[in-house]
Amino acid sequence: MARSQTAILKDPCLAQFDPHKWAYLHTDFSSVVFGYVILQPGNDKNSLDTMECKMNGGDCKFMCKGSNVSLKPIAFGSFRSKDIEKFLHSYLGEGFAGDWAINKNYHFCWAMEFTWITLVSFLSFPMMTTLKLFAISKCN
Repeated sequence: MARSQTAILKDPCLAQFDPHKWAYLHTDFSSVVFGYVILQPGNDKNSLDTMECKMNGGDCKFMCKGSNVSLKPIAFGSFRSKDIEKFLHSYLGEGFAGDWAINKNYHFCWAMEFTWITLVSFLSFPMMTTLKLFAISKCN
């Protein structure tokens, strides 16, 4: 068992969750499947400095074009689209995927701030005005 755990946690597969670091929940939706990955900054100085900037109200510099800061995967999962989900528009699908991923990972997201990264900027306006629990970022 210890050998399996070491192999899974060995870089770059999965990192252990650190409740003192900012979490990033990245979701994606398609008519076939939707999924998520939870990421946290690496332990290098540049990544930790960028996280501190974000936690103090700065811009999200992770997962942006030209960024040299690292995020390590903590957990990931997917769910096959079924029935009506196959016919959802990408806006609704991305929202559904985010809702599913947040609820699936409540043990990582509960009582802490995190950033939900999605590919649909349309979600930003209604979510930011009605829920102030998390930020939504769009990275090109």
